[in-house]
Amino acid sequence: MILFTAANCPSQWFLQQIDPAVNLFDVRFINKNTGWVCGDNRIFKTTNAGMNWIEQSNPAQALLWQIHPVNENVVYAAGFCTILKTTNGGLNWIALRIGSLPCIGQQFTGLWFINEYTGWIAGEYVTIRTTNGGETFIDSIAINRSMYDIHFRDDSTGVMAGFGATLRSTNSGADWYEVELPHFSKSPDVYRMSFIGNTGWAGTLSNKVYNTLNYGITWDSISFIQPDGPDSRTYCIEFSSQNIGYAGCRGGRIFKTTDGGFSWQLHPTSVYGIPIYRALYAYDDNTVWAVGRGKILYTSNGGLTDIKNTGSINPENINLLQNYPNPFNPITNIKFGINDFSRARIIVSDLTGKTVSVLFKGNLNEGIYEVDFNGNNISSGVYFYSLEINGIIIKTKKMILKK
Repeated sequence: MILFTAANCPSQWFLQQIDPAVNLFDVRFINKNTGWVCGDNRIFKTTNAGMNWIEQSNPAQALLWQIHPVNENVVYAAGFCTILKTTNGGLNWIALRIGSLPCIGQQFTGLWFINEYTGWIAGEYVTIRTTNGGETFIDSIAINRSMYDIHFRDDSTGVMAGFGATLRSTNSGADWYEVELPHFSKSPDVYRMSFIGNTGWAGTLSNKVYNTLNYGITWDSISFIQPDGPDSRTYCIEFSSQNIGYAGCRGGRIFKTTDGGFSWQLHPTSVYGIPIYRALYAYDDNTVWAVGRGKILYTSNGGLTDIKNTGSINPENINLLQNYPNPFNPITNIKFGINDFSRARIIVSDLTGKTVSVLFKGNLNEGIYEVDFNGNNISSGVYFYSLEINGIIIKTKKMILKK
C-alpha cells in the first residue's frame, strides 16, 4: 500500500456558517461537540461541532478578546472594559466588570481558569486574579506593557506573553519577571501561546516560533514560518500533541507542523482573503477550528485527505465504484481506477451541482485507489461524486448521507 504525501493531497478544511460581519477573536471547546467563539461584542455557541452556531446575549455589548469554558456550564469571557461569566452554558451571561472609557488598565485580552473559581485575566498594564469565581478580583503589581495571552499550569506558576515581552510568575501572579526570547534585541510580539504539560510554543508577529521545555523558564528559537507576502504575520499557534501543531496567519493562511514546530507546511484552504486568523483550537490532532473575520474553518482529519493505492487495474478499464457504505453516516469510502498516468480529481457535489468537496486533485499512476469522504459538516441528503480524468468527467455516482 502506498500512502501519498501531503503535497499530493488537498487540504480538507470546511467553512462553518456564521455572520460574515463579525470579527472573531477566540474559539474554545470543552469536548468534540460543545464550544464557543467570541468577537466584536458577540458570543456564539455550538453543541454539534460547529454545524450550527447560535448567538448568545452579551450584557456588556463590548468587544470580547478571549473566552474560556471551564465546563459545560461555567464559561468566562473578557474584552474591552469587560469581564463576563455564565453558569448555565451561556443561556444567561453576567457582567462581572464593566469599565468606563477610556478604560486604562481595563483592556482585558487574555484569560485562563484552572477551575470554576480560580483564574487570571491579563491585559493592558495589569493582571488580575480571582479565587471566588469573579465575585472579587485581586490586582497584581502593575505590568509595564500590554499582555495578549496568559496560561497557568497550577495555582502558582503561570506564563504571560504580549507586546515585546514574555513574563513568568511563581507566586500566583502577585509578581512577574521577564524572560527574554533569544536572538532579538527585545522580545518580539506574541499574541498566542500553546502548552502541552511543561512544553510550550509561542508564535510571533515576525513569524518566528519559540519553544520551551520547562514551562517558560527559558525559550529557544526553533523555526520560522515562511511568509508568503510582505505583510505576513503569525497571530496564533495551537498544539494538540508534542508533534502536531497549527499556526494561523494573516491572509487566511494556516500552517501545520508534524515535528514539534521545527518545520511548517502551508495548508491550502480554498478560503483566502481573510485578513487574520486570530485563534485556533485543536481538540485532538485531527479535529481543529480556526476563526477569523466572519469565518470559522473546521477540519476533522487534520486538514489532509489521505488517498491510498490498493492494487493494479486492467489497463482497458477506467472505473468508479459505488461508495461503501451507502447510505452512510458520516464517513464512506470511494474506490476508483486509473489505466494510465493521468491528472485526476474526485469531486463531491450536491443536487444543485455545487461542489461540496474536492477529495483529491493530483497526478496518479495506473492503479486502483481509495479515498474517504467525511460528511460530518454537511446536512443529510443525496450527493454525487465524480471521477475527472485530465479535465473530463468520466463517471458520476450517487450516494446518500443519513444522519
